[in-house]
Amino acid sequence: MKASLMSNPLLGVGARLAGYIRNDSPRALVRDAIRDLELGSQLVLFPEGTRTVQAPINRLTGSFATIAARAGAPIQLVVIETDSRFLSKGWPIWRRPRFPLHYRVRLIDRLSPQASREQIIEQTEQAFRRALLGETMPTPDLVPEV
Repeated sequence: MKASLMSNPLLGVGARLAGYIRNDSPRALVRDAIRDLELGSQLVLFPEGTRTVQAPINRLTGSFATIAARAGAPIQLVVIETDSRFLSKGWPIWRRPRFPLHYRVRLIDRLSPQASREQIIEQTEQAFRRALLGETMPTPDLVPEV
């Protein structure tokens, strides 16, 4: 979670109680995430590192791939879609959205942590592009599901 929000009086307490990991230090973030996975936790990571601002997806950060590879944890890719811009970048926190809000969550590919960091990033980007744009990209080097 964005480190500055962890100090926010409204959001910080709940985030700490939920076990969110701060992102102010990349090394600490990776170390803490690996520790949590080794203890049997499941992590929800956004491979873009933030909310999408460049359709169909932002440039992916590599921390999710580093964490998966070092922890030996499989990656389940998920697409979350909505009909609202509520909570997107630039949405004022005090602005009320139009209700009802509709969300759709789709499981897409499951990737093996045995691939290299670069392969995991590439496979993730290809999977999201296929899911979001309906692209049919050749993926002969995909790592089999775990």
